[in-house]
Amino acid sequence: MVINPEINPLSFPILKYLECSPSLLHSLQSVSLAHERFFSPAALTSCLEERAQALTLFREELRQHERDRLPSEASFLTMYILGMSAAWTDQENRRDIGQPHLDGARALLDIMITDANCMEDPFVQLALGCYIYWDQASSFFVMPQEQTPLNTPEIYHCIPAMRRVFHPVAGYSTEIYYLLSTLGRYCRSVIDDSSARDYALEETLEEELLDWDSPEEDHNLYLVSSAFRKHGLVMLYRTTATTTAAHPDNLDLEREEVIRQYAREILDDIMAIPEDCSYHIVLALPLLTAASELGEDDADLREEVRRRFRALFSMNRIPANLWALEMLEELWDLCATGSKCSWLSLALRKNWNLLLL
Repeated sequence: MVINPEINPLSFPILKYLECSPSLLHSLQSVSLAHERFFSPAALTSCLEERAQALTLFREELRQHERDRLPSEASFLTMYILGMSAAWTDQENRRDIGQPHLDGARALLDIMITDANCMEDPFVQLALGCYIYWDQASSFFVMPQEQTPLNTPEIYHCIPAMRRVFHPVAGYSTEIYYLLSTLGRYCRSVIDDSSARDYALEETLEEELLDWDSPEEDHNLYLVSSAFRKHGLVMLYRTTATTTAAHPDNLDLEREEVIRQYAREILDDIMAIPEDCSYHIVLALPLLTAASELGEDDADLREEVRRRFRALFSMNRIPANLWALEMLEELWDLCATGSKCSWLSLALRKNWNLLLL
């Protein structure tokens, strides 16, 4: 759940909350039991029992906090852990992205950031970065009518303060994840209904993605941010190119070359990060986006992508990594027949929600 195991607020620092929050204790025990059994589907019974206990206790705690009108740091942590662990606990469900937990985390975050000086609180910084990272990974998969707007004045006010703050989950990428959350919502609305296009918003998103640059305190984190920025540009260009072309097989050649170039640069960024670096754990989404643009003449790169998705699965045991690879094989087969389709469109067609965390 963090990019650097040596800096993990979900480890020893979380202990102080356990006495006051039984639900947090059981949610951690649920993840711990799954981890002990290497997230094997055949050995998840005890994990799911702990998770059910955590959910029961959590509902009671939320009712208590509602009566007290007091937001709880422990409540946010419980919501976050339950939501993120949904990627492991139901290993056959290709639809569940933990949306009720995501919505709940947003409600708690909105309470935390009402104070003008909220960003002076380290826990608010932690909660904001965790939520924004989670949101960008799932924003495309939430139906437009169910989406919670991200560009509220309160959140917008908080984001710049995170630019040079190292976050244990988001690194130095909180700003770019915020942009990607907005972009994911927009791409989903356009793919669902091409008449929903907003050309002014497209121009703004493109400008911000082109202009944004990450702090360079850590070169490998800079490469992570760079890969996500280009992932956003490919998403934007591919979504708008597909929806504007009268004949999908005859897309604008110049735009296609730009998309292909950014896809190659994403792979260059990812491969420039040492293989033993823990930062790879967050790179599944840009890897998928870049790989979806590889042609038949990129056989060696396709094989490298296969290897990396299998390695990601061995690192975090999230089945969505293997589902992403399965979908890539289908995309590449479509490409061989002369059909061009984005992975975003194919995921919706297959009714898959890939929570690649």
